[in-house]
Amino acid sequence: MNHPYFHKLMGAALLLAIVSSAQAAQDRTLTDEQWRERMQQHWQQVISEEDVRKRKALLREHEDLMEKATESMGMDQKMGGHMGKNGHHDELMNRIDMHRHMMDMMR
Repeated sequence: MNHPYFHKLMGAALLLAIVSSAQAAQDRTLTDEQWRERMQQHWQQVISEEDVRKRKALLREHEDLMEKATESMGMDQKMGGHMGKNGHHDELMNRIDMHRHMMDMMR
């Protein structure tokens, strides 16, 4: 294409793909404890946000965060099994379950 912004847009799209890929790789290396800390910090943002639209956006982000944490354990969240390894998976899954219940009540 000869559009003047085509190369800039393609470069931006490529950069976004690289950053997203790097973030996904980093997410896979987080420990259960790091996931719990990340979720707790984000949860504090959710519950302290007073603007309804912003809170809804934060809730969607939190759902994504919980899904990534579940995937990092190598489990399908629909399996329901908590496959504990020294209790760490159990603690993380309990936190995810608790946040899901609280999110349901907030809707």
